[in-house]
Amino acid sequence: MKRLHYWANTEYSLVNCLLWNLQIHLALITLGTARVLRAHMCWLRAECDMQKELDKRDLNVLSVLQNEARISNVQLAERVGLSPAACWERVKKLEARGYIRRYLGEIALEKLPGTINFMVLVTLKTHRADDFIKFETDIQKSAHVVRCVAVGGGFDYILEVVVAGMEAYKDFLSGFLERNGHIEKYSAHVVTKNVKSQSVDLNVLFADQI
Repeated sequence: MKRLHYWANTEYSLVNCLLWNLQIHLALITLGTARVLRAHMCWLRAECDMQKELDKRDLNVLSVLQNEARISNVQLAERVGLSPAACWERVKKLEARGYIRRYLGEIALEKLPGTINFMVLVTLKTHRADDFIKFETDIQKSAHVVRCVAVGGGFDYILEVVVAGMEAYKDFLSGFLERNGHIEKYSAHVVTKNVKSQSVDLNVLFADQI
């Protein structure tokens, strides 16, 4: 009887343990599903907000301007099917709402003699909010850094740097990077060939809306 009682208690404990683990797994699955749903709903809300703010004509205007920034308002109006006045007003609204930041001319840096373009992968020593702010403030002050993005993974930032000549390249590495107290390590990589560089093609990105 004692042995039967022991096995009964053991089986009861095992069943309870299995049920408890099952409850935990279900809770985790539910929690994970909830997070996925929340993320998906946030994405849907963002997409809906964009669709409310931008219509098909807006996307057409942006698509033309990103490739032909010097196009006249009259030509742009003809391309997107608007009157010149309506087109001008639409462009100004897009500028005011931040969809158009500025108008640029793309310079072929590889044709300028002595120009060195290189990428720098940077890891900070510590990852407090103040450390990121200080580093990014320093980056903003550097005229040689033409692009800086924060990334996840093994490094914290990727910098694109352009300098005029090897001495300027060495000065940037020894001056800006090695003397910057926020940097733990970095690796610099000279660009040997620009294989592809272009803006996002809105006709492809929003093919179902344009």
